Amino acid sequence: IERDKVMEHHMPGYGRMFNLIIIVVSITAAVVIMLLSSLYENIFIDEETSDIALLKSMGFGKGAVRSWHFWRLMLLSLLSLGLSYVFTSTIAEFLIGKLFQTLMRAKEFNFFVSPISNYVIVPICVIVLLVAVIMTVTKLADRIEIWKVRNE
Repeated sequence: IERDKVMEHHMPGYGRMFNLIIIVVSITAAVVIMLLSSLYENIFIDEETSDIALLKSMGFGKGAVRSWHFWRLMLLSLLSLGLSYVFTSTIAEFLIGKLFQTLMRAKEFNFFVSPISNYVIVPICVIVLLVAVIMTVTKLADRIEIWKVRNE
């Protein structure tokens, strides 16, 4: 029997179970990313209310303020994404390998990641999700009026 057909012949239910686990974990991660991004942007806007009011009083428009918040959170998100790839390809691979070797009593464990899904599809989905959340939440900065500059 070929290596690729082992799952089909000997473990028919495991493939569906692993796919379900991947879907559930992906949806959970997407919801967590949305909530954390929204929380951080709300905190940034709340802490910088007087600064935003000052910028508006100096003539900066809504677009400039929203752009500033958008690019700051996107920069943080992209740096986090890059650090997660470094962590996954180094430390996590080692830890997962040791875990499976210990639990499964295997002599060797290879951590395989699909390059297309891991380095193309997932980052695009994360970035699109973040853009949607950040663009929605930065609208809160539009409500800040110039008179709030005196709260400084």
